[in-house]
Amino acid sequence: MPIRLYKDEIQKLRELLKPLDDEMQKEQEKLINAHVPGTRTWLLEKVVAFVSSEVSSMISKNKKTRILWIRGVAGVGKSVMAGIVARELDIRNQLGATYFAKHDDKKRNSGRSLIFTVAFMLAQWNRDFAEILFNVLNEEEILDNPVDKLFSMLILTPLESLTQNQIFKPIAIVVDALDECEIQNHRNEILKIFAEHFLNLPHFVKLIITSRPEDDIMKAFKDHIPTILEPTDEQNMKDLQIYAKSFLQSHISTPECVEYGPEILVQKSEGLFIWLILACTYLYQQLGSQITLQQIKILPSGGVGGMDKIYQTTFQRIFSNIEAEGKILVAIEVLSFIVISLQRLSSNDIANLLNLNIGDVELCIRLMLSVLKVDMHDNCIQVFHKSVVDYLTDPKQCDPNSAFFVNVAEANLMVVIKSLECLNKELHFNICKLDPGILHKDISDFGDYTSKIPKHLFYAGKFWVSHALECRFEGDWTISTSIFDKFTTTHLLHWVELLSICDSLSIIQSQLPQLILQIPIQTPIPIQIHMQSKRPINLLEQQISTQSLRPINNLERLLFLNTSTVNINNTLNTYHSIQTATILKDIKQLVGEFFKPISQSALHVYFSALVLCPEDTELFKKYYSNFSAIKLPKVLTGKNKDWSPCLTTFEGHTSYVNSVAWWISTDRKTSLIASASDDNSIRVWDAFTGIEIQQFLGHTKAVKSIAFSQDGSKLVSGSDDKKVQIWNIETGHSNSVTIAAFSPDGIMVASGSLDKTIRLWDIKSGISKVLEGHSDRVTSVTFSPDGRTVVSGSWDSTVRLWDINSCKSKELKGHSDIVWSVAFSPNGGKVVSGSSDKTLRLWDIKSGSSKLLEGHGHWVISVAFSPDGSLVASGSRDMIIRLWNIQSGASKVLKGHSNTVTSIAFSPDGGMVASGSGDKTIRLWDINSVASKVFEGHSKSVTVTAFSQDGVIVASGSLDKTIRLWDLKS
Repeated sequence: MPIRLYKDEIQKLRELLKPLDDEMQKEQEKLINAHVPGTRTWLLEKVVAFVSSEVSSMISKNKKTRILWIRGVAGVGKSVMAGIVARELDIRNQLGATYFAKHDDKKRNSGRSLIFTVAFMLAQWNRDFAEILFNVLNEEEILDNPVDKLFSMLILTPLESLTQNQIFKPIAIVVDALDECEIQNHRNEILKIFAEHFLNLPHFVKLIITSRPEDDIMKAFKDHIPTILEPTDEQNMKDLQIYAKSFLQSHISTPECVEYGPEILVQKSEGLFIWLILACTYLYQQLGSQITLQQIKILPSGGVGGMDKIYQTTFQRIFSNIEAEGKILVAIEVLSFIVISLQRLSSNDIANLLNLNIGDVELCIRLMLSVLKVDMHDNCIQVFHKSVVDYLTDPKQCDPNSAFFVNVAEANLMVVIKSLECLNKELHFNICKLDPGILHKDISDFGDYTSKIPKHLFYAGKFWVSHALECRFEGDWTISTSIFDKFTTTHLLHWVELLSICDSLSIIQSQLPQLILQIPIQTPIPIQIHMQSKRPINLLEQQISTQSLRPINNLERLLFLNTSTVNINNTLNTYHSIQTATILKDIKQLVGEFFKPISQSALHVYFSALVLCPEDTELFKKYYSNFSAIKLPKVLTGKNKDWSPCLTTFEGHTSYVNSVAWWISTDRKTSLIASASDDNSIRVWDAFTGIEIQQFLGHTKAVKSIAFSQDGSKLVSGSDDKKVQIWNIETGHSNSVTIAAFSPDGIMVASGSLDKTIRLWDIKSGISKVLEGHSDRVTSVTFSPDGRTVVSGSWDSTVRLWDINSCKSKELKGHSDIVWSVAFSPNGGKVVSGSSDKTLRLWDIKSGSSKLLEGHGHWVISVAFSPDGSLVASGSRDMIIRLWNIQSGASKVLKGHSNTVTSIAFSPDGGMVASGSGDKTIRLWDINSVASKVFEGHSKSVTVTAFSQDGVIVASGSLDKTIRLWDLKS
């Protein structure tokens, strides 16, 4: 490829992938500078030999020899090792890519950034790889795929294509601090990529990773033999000796200290490089003249609790110096922010965000440089090691009564308050002076516009909700109404504009609902603040001694730092009005309905969304008149008065939707909906934004059933093409697959088919067991709660219980016609079945006996147990739903549908039932009052319904080819 074209492709790849290669280079340089020549040579030689070794036939058979895992506890020097390894391999032209993860950097702890950066650096390594990668990215929109798919598309596929006609000498990909990557989101996927998928790469590519011995990493790499950096290892102790001697020789030390000091320092370090570095820094900064042997002897030791002692000594000295400068409260706020920050900021940005004097902030940071790092390229501040955060936030390590202890909940509250004050002060209409008629993507210099927004304002807008969710003050928010209500009633749309500009609009859909639930809403109860005088509160005037340093135990006091006076009997109401909560719900609904136009052009939040906002909402009443100066259009007729209960409509399928599945991550920041259709496709949607994330086109006939694994990492589907697919695994039955279900642990899948069999699939191997016994097509399968048994229903009128280990079954006879639906009770002791014989049967698993439940006038299509196992709900072609008491057998009739009840589901708390029907509606039933609320919007029969895990939203799929989300509270 011509050099000019190669440079053009590299530039285009940089624009598409937004890699962090420059940051990786800077980090590598910092780590190299921290390395003392002569140390770690033994390990470096081992690594170089590992990478350079030719791939013999023996090695190619044992792929796991291509991964070198360097494992060690915190502070043993893994990252410096990774830095010098990368430099040495680079010199030898054997470095494919490097990635240094960072726990406190949102960009660098992201699995997606890791994949994008490694792919880009491989493109820099080889021109042909760059061309293949460029073509892959040009063919389709793939960057929104899950990380395992990205790995396959951006790294595996190009490398496989590259090696078809070429031979390469070994190269390595170096990944440092794997334990700091994707701490909350999809870390299992990242670990699986490196522990398993990496082995599918061509044999000349090797992997070097460093990590702490954390449990999930240990499990993922259980089949790999690690190279362990043991603190007490003889080679490690020699390296420490070299470092200590180098330090003492380069500083003013007594001859006695130079001779005997290194050995004492090494003994006290107990093998931890971080202790030695911190101790040497302490000696240098504490002593203005000469380091003596006695001063070394009185240092606390390392090892168990030793780091705590050295940190305690260090922070006591730091805060004593800060107290002498009179900046204790400034230091508390600055340190608290740095410890919990979700994105690194410079000292200037920190000062602006926290509304502190820049000189005071820089002074405090300068006095804390023994435990902080300042990036020389962007001046951003961070702790110099993760163990600093562990120490400061753990009351078992750091005295909670010390000034430098960081109470995480209170620190987050402080950042929320400061962020809202910042937003209230600096947000305004059209902050970037954009043309409302032009989309972001059509503005050639859009980056120049957004760069004018201060970083501290970006931070406040993007992260105040995240910090608020970490406050956890047991429902008692201590944010003044004057701050919070001003934001919600004046700047809410300005905030949406800001989030659109910084491409973070999904925060409103993913995090705001959780925040609304945390805000206490009730009739305001005034809290009287009685004071003995009208003198202003000024915490900065308090005299604080080193012996009595205390953290700010109730950070609501910070609300008054900028208040000139607080009068006697002044009233502070810490509860927020119902109107405030309603406006927050309105903004969530507004962004949900107009996500696409607002995300494409920020000003559409005013010119489109606000204009079309229902007139009876608090949001419209509060905001529309506020923008009279910009002459917003007015809708004269046809506009809704209030929000539709339909939150989102997912459009894209070209035929009937047969099944939907819903998954929400444990941190509630990710929510996915999968849909299966007669158009042969499976689609995965972002439930918060309504955007289609992925489309799977492997099936050749209608897809009838779909389910998520418990951890959301896998998707299983059954189809009329006789195949079950688990993402990209294809094997099959001899006829159409009608139903599929995951085991509770996500390890197995059960599928039922028209070929009369059930198959049990091992997800990892793709191998299946065939369960034969039914004499006609299988209509329904599900696992027991303990995952040991599968129950199935069939056209042969029977129910069968299958032992997944022996594959033997127990036949349950009683129905006289097709069994359409089966379900296990929550305790696994009973099974309920619904049949075309118009009855339900409640089966006892141990005895095989059944209780007959009669009452329906037509086929029973759908059955479900309540979460507590006391009730069974059934839906029928007689258009009726019945709620059955399993003890008495009595039933309660729910009438309202005008066609077959096709689907039924209990809410997670058991208080409601959602039903879908051939009458095109969804109904939400209160099981006590039997009253129902109707949700209309589908244009054809509703085939499936499902509750979200928090019970506030119902998803529905229909023959009209759409999926809809319904807000149950609106």
